[in-house]
Amino acid sequence: MSKTKTRPSTPNWLPRSLVLFAVIFGVLVFPWPGLDDAYGAYFRAFGSFFLSRDDSPRIVRFERNVVTHDFTTVDTRMTLANRASIDAQGRIPVVQTSLNARSIGWMPTALTVALIAASPVPWKRRLIALAAGLVAVHLLILASLQTALWSESSGLGLLHLSPAWQSTADALKYTCLDQMGISFTAPVLIWLLVTFRVEDASRFSSASGAQNRRSPRARRNDS
Repeated sequence: MSKTKTRPSTPNWLPRSLVLFAVIFGVLVFPWPGLDDAYGAYFRAFGSFFLSRDDSPRIVRFERNVVTHDFTTVDTRMTLANRASIDAQGRIPVVQTSLNARSIGWMPTALTVALIAASPVPWKRRLIALAAGLVAVHLLILASLQTALWSESSGLGLLHLSPAWQSTADALKYTCLDQMGISFTAPVLIWLLVTFRVEDASRFSSASGAQNRRSPRARRNDS
């Protein structure tokens, strides 16, 4: 009796995609001179454009403020105030939040770009997915900044939150701004949603199966 064992081979697109992803992501996150300053300026302008309004009850300001804590550097300070709280001397209570533009904005952006650019789909689909992915990442950044505003608004009289909702707001702020997890998990979800279609799964499976059939037959051992 003879037994035939077939070793499944790695899909030929997988090594190429992994190498391409590593190269693109490495180039994007490398600490190039001036990159953090340039992106930090964009990050603050982006936040100001969408969150700071003269006709709003709240005052939101973004400014450059570089502070190093141990091995972490924050480069942006977001200031929140209630416009109705300005006293006769022009003084106003404020809440300030230190932000790391690289962690909150650039890291998820770079990861999303690298994942989409290295995907084994036609370039036209990659470009469309890239546009949609960048929009989604910017919405993620806005949502992350909004969690801080939501969390701090209650103390300034801008919102009245129950203890349960305040705890929720504080937890969201911690998750979105203080932890790095969302900067990695959210881009993966965005990548999957904007890049792939349902039929891609069967196409990749068919390609892998065809490659296995083309592979040399395993050795046969007589017993």
